[in-house]
Formats: sequence, C-alpha cells, structure tokens
Amino acid sequence: MTNWILACSLALAAGLPMVQEIATELTLSSLKDDCKVKNNWLGAIPDRPWGAWLNCGTTSILMTHPLNLLGKVDIQTPDQALEYVRFFTSANSFSFFRLNGMVEILPGATNEESEFNTMETDEFKKHFQEASVKDISPGNLRFLPGDDEESVRQGKEYIVTRIVIFPDNRVYRIVETVLQDGWYNIVSKNLLFKDARKVGLDYFP
Repeated sequence: MTNWILACSLALAAGLPMVQEIATELTLSSLKDDCKVKNNWLGAIPDRPWGAWLNCGTTSILMTHPLNLLGKVDIQTPDQALEYVRFFTSANSFSFFRLNGMVEILPGATNEESEFNTMETDEFKKHFQEASVKDISPGNLRFLPGDDEESVRQGKEYIVTRIVIFPDNRVYRIVETVLQDGWYNIVSKNLLFKDARKVGLDYFP
C-alpha cells in the first residue's frame, strides 16, 4: 500500500493523470509462502507505467531481473522450472524485466485476440521444437561466482530449451539453467531466423 501511495503522490506532483487500475497478483507456483508478486501501477514513470513488485514479509522491491527471486522460490519439478522462465518472458510480463525484450514464441490458435508471440501450432512445428525441460542433477553441487566450498549450493538443476524472439525480430533457440532456489542464467543462444517475418511473426507488442 505504501508503494501505491508513493506512486500516486509522485504522479500528482508531476501532473500525470491518475488511473483506476487495481494491482493484481501474479501466479508463480514455486514462490515461497511468505512471498507474493503483484502487478502494480508505477504511473510516475512514463515509459514503464506498470511493474512487478515482490513482497516478502515486510520487504517490498520492484523486480527487474529473474535473480530478484533468488532464494524466494523452491523449484521442485520440470513444470515449475518452465513456469519460472515463462514468468519473465510472456507477452504480458516481459516488459517488467531487463532481458532485452525477450519473449517466448508459443504454438497455439491465432485470432484477433492472440498475443503477438503466438504462432499456429502446425506452422510452429514446421520450424521449431516445443519447449523442453531436463532435470539434470538432483542434489548436484554447483558453485556461483565468489562461492567457496562452504557456500556451495545443493539442490535441483534444470536445463530449459525454448524458442524466443527479440525486438529486432531475430528468433533464437536459447538454453537456460535454472536452479531450485531461483538462480537463472542463459547458457546459449542459437540464431534461427534473422527476420521473424519469414515465419509469419512480427515483434509488435
């Protein structure tokens, strides 16, 4: 509530119009019980009127990167790992996070209400493979930069492979690493198309 009042005060001070939109809670099944993520209005920032706020106990932060959730999630299954990476790259949420505008291309029925990243399923299968997740090392040890042997992380690790599009209309196959505690990294990017329009897509949120 404090963040909402602050945003409203800043908007009024800047002479920006008020909106009546209400914050909505964003769903993430691996999020720990004491945390919630809400889509909240940031009206004082013209080029970013909405943002994802992470609330854990009495602490609230504006999320800008997947690593804001490090230690705030408990990813136990491949399905949760896929849900986690999609949380940052959907047509409705990608603008909240600093991943260079990356959005996942999804197969599905297309119509006038479809999101720009949806591609007819048959056409998708002609060019791409659907997203896949491998649980590669339950209980394996992994080091992060600066860690020593006493601080090494243990737990599940997942490799996610999926198809994404960027604002320059380039299409990539990316491979991502996700750890149980939310650590995230893009391992590789393989350019598939320099222009998504060749497969009937156009980056136009």
